[in-house]
Amino acid sequence: MKLSRLPPGFALDTAAQGLALREEAVTDVRREWTDDGWHAEATVTDAGVPYHATVDLLPPPDPQLRGSSCTCGRYRCRHVAALVLATDPPAGPRPAPRDAAEGGKPAPAEEPLDARTQQWLASFTDTRSPSRGRQFELRYVLRFLPPGSSAGGRRVALQLLRVPLRGEQPDVKGAERYPMPRNLSSAPAFVRRDSNLLRLLEMATTATHEPGRWQEELHALTDHPAADLLLDHLLGSGRLCWERPEQPLTRGPDLSGQLAWLSDPRGAQTPAVHLPDAPDAQLLPVAPPWAVRPTALTLSRVQTDAPAEVTARFLSGPVLPPAQAVALAHAITASGLNLPIPQTVQVREERLPYTPQLHLLAREATHHAFSGARHTVTLPLAELRHAYAGLTVPDDHAGTGPAVFRGGVLTRVTRDPAAERDAAHTVALSGFMLLEDAYGHEYTVPGGEHLLTLGDDDAWMAFMRAGREDLEAQGFTIHVHPDFPLNFAEITDWYGETDDSHGGWFTLDLGIVVDGQRLSLIPILADLIARQPQLFTPEALAELQDDEVLHASLGDGRRVALPAGRVRAILGVLVELNLRDLPPGPLRLPLLDAARVAQLEEAVQARWLGAERLLDLGRRLRDFKGVQDITPPQGLRADLRPYQRQGVAWLQFLREYGMGGILADDMGLGKTVQTLSHLLLEKESGRADRPSLVVAPTSVIGNWQAEAAKFTPDLRVLTLHGKDRRAQFARIPEHDLILTTYPLLPRDITELGAFEYHLVILDEAQNIKNTRTAAAKAAGSLSARYRLALTGTPLENHLGELWSQFNFLAPGLLHDEKTFRELYRTPIEKRGEASRRQALAARVRPFILRREKRDVARELPPKTEIPVRVTLDGDQRDLYETVRVTTETRVREELRARGLARSTIAILDALLKLRQAVTDPRLVKLDAARGVQNNAKFDWLQAHLPQMIEEGRRVLIFSGFATLLRHLEDWLREQRIPYSMITGSTQDRQGQIDAFQNGKSHVFLITLKAGGVGLNLTAADTVIHYDPWWNPAAEEQATDRAYRIGQDKPVFVYKLIAAGSVEERILDLQARKASLARGILDGGLSDATQLTSADLDRLFAPLEDEDVDLPERTGVEQVG
Repeated sequence: MKLSRLPPGFALDTAAQGLALREEAVTDVRREWTDDGWHAEATVTDAGVPYHATVDLLPPPDPQLRGSSCTCGRYRCRHVAALVLATDPPAGPRPAPRDAAEGGKPAPAEEPLDARTQQWLASFTDTRSPSRGRQFELRYVLRFLPPGSSAGGRRVALQLLRVPLRGEQPDVKGAERYPMPRNLSSAPAFVRRDSNLLRLLEMATTATHEPGRWQEELHALTDHPAADLLLDHLLGSGRLCWERPEQPLTRGPDLSGQLAWLSDPRGAQTPAVHLPDAPDAQLLPVAPPWAVRPTALTLSRVQTDAPAEVTARFLSGPVLPPAQAVALAHAITASGLNLPIPQTVQVREERLPYTPQLHLLAREATHHAFSGARHTVTLPLAELRHAYAGLTVPDDHAGTGPAVFRGGVLTRVTRDPAAERDAAHTVALSGFMLLEDAYGHEYTVPGGEHLLTLGDDDAWMAFMRAGREDLEAQGFTIHVHPDFPLNFAEITDWYGETDDSHGGWFTLDLGIVVDGQRLSLIPILADLIARQPQLFTPEALAELQDDEVLHASLGDGRRVALPAGRVRAILGVLVELNLRDLPPGPLRLPLLDAARVAQLEEAVQARWLGAERLLDLGRRLRDFKGVQDITPPQGLRADLRPYQRQGVAWLQFLREYGMGGILADDMGLGKTVQTLSHLLLEKESGRADRPSLVVAPTSVIGNWQAEAAKFTPDLRVLTLHGKDRRAQFARIPEHDLILTTYPLLPRDITELGAFEYHLVILDEAQNIKNTRTAAAKAAGSLSARYRLALTGTPLENHLGELWSQFNFLAPGLLHDEKTFRELYRTPIEKRGEASRRQALAARVRPFILRREKRDVARELPPKTEIPVRVTLDGDQRDLYETVRVTTETRVREELRARGLARSTIAILDALLKLRQAVTDPRLVKLDAARGVQNNAKFDWLQAHLPQMIEEGRRVLIFSGFATLLRHLEDWLREQRIPYSMITGSTQDRQGQIDAFQNGKSHVFLITLKAGGVGLNLTAADTVIHYDPWWNPAAEEQATDRAYRIGQDKPVFVYKLIAAGSVEERILDLQARKASLARGILDGGLSDATQLTSADLDRLFAPLEDEDVDLPERTGVEQVG
């Protein structure tokens, strides 16, 4: 039965009563189609009496009420409502009206569905998960109202709470009060989902609140018939909870009970139901009755031996005073009613000692400002309550004393007016006064006519320190309520505790001792900041005086007074890192924050545990004057630029303090040469008594070999690559630098993991962005003193990549993956919370050094050439060897048949095919090339070009192969990277140039012959020579398309060279025989005798694995 099915025309109360009758009350239903719609009639049983109800409705989908009748005699009664709610239209299609079937009327014209009908129809196909896509859900917390919160007997109420959803799981810790929406149609979707429940709630409850908590809206259940249906539907939703949102109730079995009278300690008797089978159950004061079992968290219907209407009337009866028990017993007996007889009571008078009580509590008050403005404040207040031997005088019995009911005897205590007057006088002498006397009409407190105050906070604090004890010495009992805002606990000691055994970070706990119990201050202060963030900005902390006192709340309602001078340092940590949402346990901080521990030691004056080593580090960091410049290692064969010297100094700084980090400079700024300099410094200082391991992508292993051989020849380098690498594992301790690749690392982890390393360095560390990959797990298992990551893009797609890299560098610094997601990823990525983003940035900032090109532009030369050696691997390597063997055989045959002078064409054709195989296998016109998957240069471009575009760089890509550029064009189109292109077939050259110069395209593809000269492309700051130009002058001309007058940015020139291949050998020839190299690939050999047999042997030799130094171009600076 759904309220939404009921057509207009029924009063709200009638609809609720119809719902309360339930579907089982409607029997003997008969339905039939009529000319105007459909007709239904049935027997509806109400309180045991059958009624005959009929109804006529228009056909779906708009079931308007045409007529109704019922033998109860009422118009549109609850019996008709129950019939409509329980009945569907007749089965089968509606027959055509008789007059239409007989040709009397034309059939209605077919119309398209209107919006309302379409929405109704779509609701049947909405199969989404109930919680998918929602951020919140409503929970309904059921609890008893405290005695005295309302007139009459005890009542039960519901509170609405909004609970955030994390994925599909409710986060009950984030539950907060939610007001009843005024207009459901404009409410959020998660509220509209509960429209039927909220309509029932509105009918079945009245608004109320607890004493002293006027801002908390509650909904007290009434005796309305809809209350029973409301509880039933709430149970079915799974979101009805008992007292707290984390305690959902489930439906329990029906309980059997008998009507009875329940006596309270004063002898008063209340109508109740005795539940012999469930002594722990608590009866809810609703009709029909329900009972909750708090330990089992079940809610059950209660069945009694009396009719439902009699049970409801009995339970709605008033509280029976002891003196009326005999009279009511006689009246029930005389009337012959089948009701339980109340227990008769004997009454006696007794005198007990007077024991006054002073209750300290809080109340919400309205402040009336002089300007006329009003706002709500919380006032600390007191209430004098008269008591005798601990028994308080009832509020509603001004002239009578308290009473005790034991064993059928009611003992009434005689009051002592003189003692009560003396107590009021004593309280007044302590400084307490009525609210009106203290504030006049400045504050309004509902029901606060008898409440007392001391005035300002200073007077209250003086009372809490000394006046409280004075009153207790005079016989008063002081009761401090949980909501009293000035209930202070005494701090007997302070402690600090640290643990720095984690590598790169440490734990810190600062706390106090209260009543012999240690309490961590970290969550207490975090809560203080969250409640009043405007008072704890860095600027506000700087102005905080040491003698000021901060009042923080403990979990039990008490407060503590914290001297600002003692907690300022730890507050600074929490404010700087925006740490308001903390996982359980001590605070986790990077080692660079050890200086704060030294500050805390001075300020807090606590007992420190396990902090000796950390305090020593903290004192050194406290006196730290900044990263000191370094003297480059003696064996370095390069001149480091100033920013590169700073980078090496930063790496030395991390090593000195035992930390790892990410060197995240832009591509082309020399991360490799900085790392090699750092390694060489470690060797020359004698600290590197173990080898260091570099894990890099396969495509750059050759680059590491060449850079190490060129810049740091004193480092003994061992490359573990290729089929024969296993024979080299035993030689690892003999070397300074070990090179391996990400694909090989997990395969060789047993052998590599058998050694301990000085440093483990991950080049292009974004390769472990997925922490579940075999490479990431293997890297994390390696044993090393220090860890380092090199990457130009520490964060590409999501924050999980950053966590993975720090999980390698300093496991635990960013917590476990689940906690990191809750603290940072979800708030930042899904909710855009700036405070969480700032907190994460502050946490990782000490471990990341990143310089962009624009930051160091003044230090860069106008033009920087960067040779990039890529390594042929897998099937591309096999293809090269196939082409090499085939072409070498043909060249040798040609030489034998025709001689060197007449073999130029054969030699050039063979070299062309080798160049195609290393540039891109798709250029090779052989069947063997079609299935080749490896493509070293294209892999490098795929990894680095998007990064360049993201950095805002404008790129020229030169190649001698037009077919290659068409392949690159297809890829750029797939990546949605805007590009321009000039080949020999380009018609609108100027349009392509303008698009690039004006910023409409980011990449310019150019063939050598079509664009090598005559172009002015000063918008570019990056040049990529995809395949080498063997004529140096022509190569310079192409580079000068970007590097020319008008260029105001440094230009970076990347030259992709396949390591150990024909490309590298011709570069070697070019350096030794410049004119010969130009002749080979710049129009042919003018003099074949320039080539010797040794040169040919060198050009057609197999791919090499050993190191090959790249020649340095005269007048051009190279960086690693």
